[in-house]
Amino acid sequence: MASPALHPRSRLPGVAPVALQRSLALRFLSWAQPQPFFRLSLRAQCVALHLLTSLRLFGPAQTLAQSVITTTTTTSSSSQDSKADPRLSIFQVLKDTQPLCSKPGSSAVFDLLIKSYSSLRMVSDAVAALNLTKSVGLAPGILAYNSIIDAMFRCKTNSLDIQAFYEEMTKSKVSLNVYSYNILIRGFCSYGAFDRGLGFLHEMERVGCLPNVVTFNTLVDAHCKSKRADEAFALLTSMLQKGVQPNLVTYNAILHGLLVDEMIGRGLNPNEVTYNTLVNGYCNEGDVHRALVVHSEMVKNGIAPDVVTYTSLISAMCRDGNLARAMEFVKQMEERGLRPNEVTYTTLIDGFSRRVLGRFSLGHEEMIDNGFVHLLVHEALMIVQEMEEKCLMADVVTYSTMVAAYLRHGELEKALSMTTEMIGKGISPDKVTYSSLIRGFCEERRLAEAHELFDKMLSLNISPDEYTYTTLIDAYCKEGDIEKPLFYTTRCSKKGSFLMLLPTVFL
Repeated sequence: MASPALHPRSRLPGVAPVALQRSLALRFLSWAQPQPFFRLSLRAQCVALHLLTSLRLFGPAQTLAQSVITTTTTTSSSSQDSKADPRLSIFQVLKDTQPLCSKPGSSAVFDLLIKSYSSLRMVSDAVAALNLTKSVGLAPGILAYNSIIDAMFRCKTNSLDIQAFYEEMTKSKVSLNVYSYNILIRGFCSYGAFDRGLGFLHEMERVGCLPNVVTFNTLVDAHCKSKRADEAFALLTSMLQKGVQPNLVTYNAILHGLLVDEMIGRGLNPNEVTYNTLVNGYCNEGDVHRALVVHSEMVKNGIAPDVVTYTSLISAMCRDGNLARAMEFVKQMEERGLRPNEVTYTTLIDGFSRRVLGRFSLGHEEMIDNGFVHLLVHEALMIVQEMEEKCLMADVVTYSTMVAAYLRHGELEKALSMTTEMIGKGISPDKVTYSSLIRGFCEERRLAEAHELFDKMLSLNISPDEYTYTTLIDAYCKEGDIEKPLFYTTRCSKKGSFLMLLPTVFL
């Protein structure tokens, strides 16, 4: 008989069953991946793919699927049996193992396989997997089709072949969604086929699929780049008429594509403020590629990037986890004689402290044992010291970021030392600092100290937010203490706050 703690219908105090199953699945995978029984067995890996997909752990599942595809393809190409088709091998084993983990008739794991081929730009393999899925009576989801279309455009597939694939979709009665149309519009516009892109916009409206801001932004941007000002402004008008509100990307596209060129044409040279507005706008919207394009244009046009430009780019790189590129921009700043400011340094500290190494090969405990976590936090700490050496005072945001970094990696005592240091330098902890420390104490089950900090916040007239209340309520519920959660709930209600996150014990 299965252990009650691992039975899918059992409920552990304070832990939702699905959350527990996901945690166990990831911990098992972290342990199993280096083991010969797992990494040398296609069947074991396919069972894991079914398990991860059924638990909706799509990110880890896709990473594993990509590994399986790469390994199987490499092994097959070096095998003496050149007739072995790795695509058929993976598909067949997934099909054979499906009854063990997945619902009969579900295409989810096969959709994942197709998406994994597509993400590796193996378009023909993705199409083959799609056809195999249909051949066994399963209907691939729209996610699978979307991933293939996107991969075709990224691989610069002939537009006639893409058109043929699209027509096959419609012939098979596949219902396209807004993401499908956005991929098609963006792709054909990138090929210069603007009329085809507009045609898909009209088709969306005809079939009742409402275009969103991304749809219009793609078309506006494409027309602006091609200096089609009238069409771009007509699309902007159409957006407003259809109740789709333009956002920063929309106006950045118009500003960059039309107004900057018009300024130059009229002899009005854009200055660093113009370019910084564009760089910052693209970075805030997560469009790092466009931000880098504007940065290049800025330099080419003789406008020297300043601290604001570089801080925007560094922030974007840190958010993407590309710390090496972030540090390249820091080096560029220094080569240009620019000094990073407090915002630049705080951005770097947050970037280093948030970085997580290893998807499966290292679990969190092993990361700590091998010193990876300490290395990243140490690098963040070195940045604080560098700030001080350059006479830049670390502020409450900088210190709160470091406190949160230590706590994120289980270093409560170091977080407390950092808090003591900031107080010693005359910097008062704020709501973020206290909330982070309370969370740290709760995770260590040191609830009395967590409550002391809560009282300290109140004595300093710092109002705890919903996050703080939820952390305390959840922690006490897990300990079986009902009185304290009621006290916090009552106090939170009196403050007019609404608990957006319920403690997991109530789920």
